[in-house]
Amino acid sequence: SRYYIGGDYFGYANLYKKMDNINFDNPYSQFEFLYYTIILVANKLGLGYFLTNFIFFLILLFFLEKYLKKYPNPFFVLLISIPILLIPISINFMRQAIAISIFLFSINYLIKKDYIKYIFYIFVASFFHKFALIYLVFYFVYEKNYKNMLVYFASFLLIIFLLFILIYFLQIPIFSVWITKIIWTLNTYLDQTYPIMPKGVYFRLALMVLSFFILIYFKDFFKLKEEYKLWFTVGIISIFLIPLSVFYPFATSRLIIFFVPITIFVLGHVISQNRFNKIFNINLISLFLLIYFLVWINFSPFKSFFTPYESIFFL
Repeated sequence: SRYYIGGDYFGYANLYKKMDNINFDNPYSQFEFLYYTIILVANKLGLGYFLTNFIFFLILLFFLEKYLKKYPNPFFVLLISIPILLIPISINFMRQAIAISIFLFSINYLIKKDYIKYIFYIFVASFFHKFALIYLVFYFVYEKNYKNMLVYFASFLLIIFLLFILIYFLQIPIFSVWITKIIWTLNTYLDQTYPIMPKGVYFRLALMVLSFFILIYFKDFFKLKEEYKLWFTVGIISIFLIPLSVFYPFATSRLIIFFVPITIFVLGHVISQNRFNKIFNINLISLFLLIYFLVWINFSPFKSFFTPYESIFFL
């Protein structure tokens, strides 16, 4: 229901308007063709940008709900998702938020070792945002059959090699456009002279590292969860992201978004442990995240993108 708020609002509003003069073959020139197809179809049906945003949020909630209901207290986990995922990310980075929610849904297939379905959903997530392909690394965390691992890895390399052959010899325009845009994205994110350097990366990274320390401290408790290996790996990644955030803050800010659910997992489960349950309880964790959110919303250099919050329902 957002109305003229969010860092990406005007950019994607303009993108929606551009669809007036675009044919149905255009989305396939984008790697995130599912996202662009939905915008194009919504435009041609005359649904309007507000309703299109609502459709995207329904997609996000559909997959997120299926993940959250696995928790002992799913409503609490939904509550703490508000300052972690729903407001700062889904309002500002809708494509990334949808990709994250699809990934969270796919974790069920990962822990059941149904790797084909897991990889399928990761690719679906990447068709909303290409950086979601980074989630493929978790397959190697759970796969214990090294022969299967080698087959998957070799198949992936073969597909990449064949794509480059097709691009080079057959000059297929769509693949050339994809590669060009990926290279442009990487160059932009690694540009240390980029005029707008985000500060939220340090907030998110600090919360992720804190969550990782809690995960380690209550290791015996969290090891009982099937997702433990996945989030432990995310915690290790968050440690390596600390020096990267110093040299490449813009790239880190975009990459880190895909790993913030470690906080949702850790704080969503830690309330069920018996040790220090007077500290790690629903009220204190909720208060902590409220303070975290208030600090962010008051001191963020981009707070003007979010406040005052305007909804189309109250205009």
